[in-house]
Amino acid sequence: MAAKQKLTQLNKASIYHFLQHNQLLERPLWVAVSGGLDSMVMLRLMLELRKSADIKFCVFHAQHGLSPNADHWQAVVERYCEINQVAIHSVKLNLKQSSQASLEQVARDARYQALSDLMPVNGVVLTGHHQTDQAETFLLRLLRSSGLRGLGAMKPLAPLPHADKFERQQSIARPLLQFDQNQLEAYAKSHHLEWVNDESNKDTVFDRNYVRHNVLPILSSRWPHSVKAISQTTKLLQQDQDLLEEYLQGDLRNYTESVGFGQIKNSYHEIKPLFELQGLNLTKLSQTTPLKQNALLKRFVEQYTAHTVGEKVLVEIVNSMLNTMADRQPVITLGDVELRTYKDWLFVINTAVFGPRDGEMTERFKVQNHNDDHNVEHNDGQIVITLDIEPHLNPYTDNEFLITPKSMAKEALAALNPDNMTLKLGELTARIRPNANSGRKKVSDLLKQKHCPAWLRHLVPVISVSGQQEVTEDGNKSSSNAIAVLGFAVAADLQK
Repeated sequence: MAAKQKLTQLNKASIYHFLQHNQLLERPLWVAVSGGLDSMVMLRLMLELRKSADIKFCVFHAQHGLSPNADHWQAVVERYCEINQVAIHSVKLNLKQSSQASLEQVARDARYQALSDLMPVNGVVLTGHHQTDQAETFLLRLLRSSGLRGLGAMKPLAPLPHADKFERQQSIARPLLQFDQNQLEAYAKSHHLEWVNDESNKDTVFDRNYVRHNVLPILSSRWPHSVKAISQTTKLLQQDQDLLEEYLQGDLRNYTESVGFGQIKNSYHEIKPLFELQGLNLTKLSQTTPLKQNALLKRFVEQYTAHTVGEKVLVEIVNSMLNTMADRQPVITLGDVELRTYKDWLFVINTAVFGPRDGEMTERFKVQNHNDDHNVEHNDGQIVITLDIEPHLNPYTDNEFLITPKSMAKEALAALNPDNMTLKLGELTARIRPNANSGRKKVSDLLKQKHCPAWLRHLVPVISVSGQQEVTEDGNKSSSNAIAVLGFAVAADLQK
């Protein structure tokens, strides 16, 4: 009787409870529909909820182009959505095979990226993954020597796996993980659903199909409840992993600190570092146990990247960054981020923000005399430099810089205007006189003296004035005469 009652639990009420429990009802909802049994059941359940609870959603269909029946499957899904008046977004993917990833992985990555591009920020995609899928994933992870996190398999709710997951905050939800395939088939038949069958699902050359057709049937013949037992095991492993993460995140805060380089002042006279990064203190980390070192290193890196840190990468980080000389500055590239060190810290650098830039920004900055808009009493001889940079690509803590060159002659300041000023990033060969008692020194030497990491120097804004020349040691004239290295120095005197 209990088993029969279990079968009736796959209904709109169970899906509503899932959405409510995970606080998804107010987020944009999408349903991924391939046309197969699982996704058609998911779609039908959402249609029931739309009718009873006025829950709105869209449908996403990806055509991979791997089957001669792909056009037919797309037509079936689109026709069903048309009949039921559901908005559908169909995408034809252009898959590029890779020697480093299986065709399944390539297709999955392309599907998630296409979905992310279409879904709004904070969107949630619902899939038809069920208990049997979970058991297959667990066994595949087991055979790939996965750790605790991997053996937890698929979570009911997780970030959507794609490059922009931190910026877009999109999620993947799997409301059917607690139900087995027999329950889905029973639901589909009772609602007279039609679905398509992907012929590749029978091809045991694919690992997942081999597990589905050759491994799970043997396990189930000996242990009839093996799929359910594996599903329960993954839940327990997920709970253990979540508890471990809770402890590690608490510890990680004790090893992480905000590290600033350079110092600026904006028009509100707020003092900030030019660059501010979260750094992992390697000296403190080296004083803990190797097991804890590895765990904290993984969590620190993974919280800034879409990539999981595997054993091979972890060993490389430990060998080249933790157990290395302080004056070395190794780099490890992980997709769209780089791991960099400076002195006692390890940083995760977003290359889109801190990577190479067009050096000259003459058309993207403006100069204005600082006025008393902000109730500053003493503003003589002050100018404000404003940079035009998109916020998500801005490597600086601000986009405006107040320059207060106290020792500059007022006549020289009055002559400054955008027409004769040039702003370049990383103008390291330029020279500047940082104080009245020093000679001119190269910007590169100044930045080294001021403890600016070599991998940030290409982003330091340097302002020069046309017509300002100096005679170099070899007797040649040089026009690379900087009046300001923003965040690090202002020329003490323009007239010499």
